[in-house]
Amino acid sequence: PDLALNTTRCSILGFTPFGKEAEIIKDRLRLAAGLGFQFESYAFDKNVRITDEPYLQGIEDTVRDYRKNTLNANYVTLPIVLQFNTKRNLDKSFHIAVGAIAGYRIGSNMTYKWSEDGHRQRERMRNDYALEPYRLSAIAQVGIGNAMIWAQYDLTMKYKTTTTVIHVVGAKDTPEVYAWSAGINIPF
Repeated sequence: PDLALNTTRCSILGFTPFGKEAEIIKDRLRLAAGLGFQFESYAFDKNVRITDEPYLQGIEDTVRDYRKNTLNANYVTLPIVLQFNTKRNLDKSFHIAVGAIAGYRIGSNMTYKWSEDGHRQRERMRNDYALEPYRLSAIAQVGIGNAMIWAQYDLTMKYKTTTTVIHVVGAKDTPEVYAWSAGINIPF
């Protein structure tokens, strides 16, 4: 409860600059793989400051009124997708794709922004914040031509599974948090 998210301010940005596709059945069935990056930002609903001493927890800050307090996690990713197309002409084809995205966390930080005596203040603190270093996500995509909508669901928990790393008031174990996201794909 002390780490509740403001979902309207959470975001994910991903791109795959290195990719390769292989035709399996005459452009009707294709396998695509690549190497990319995802940048995630989780905005907290309450005015909390995340600390890891002596354990990871959210503590309400009564001194500062944050206009931004976000947990940011950055990943290098390896997406593998199987795509079915209704037509050989991919620009006019309706397609459905399913697959998986493996990821490795390359960095994470907390960003705080607030005003103090009329001046804007900012603080960024780098730490692992008990986030799992590896992750595996399922992905589904539906689209026509280059226009596509997608949904992603993490199959691995967001936080490390130990009873001593994370402490949430009233909880006896690591909270089971599985991230999900959805959006549109903009090719360029």
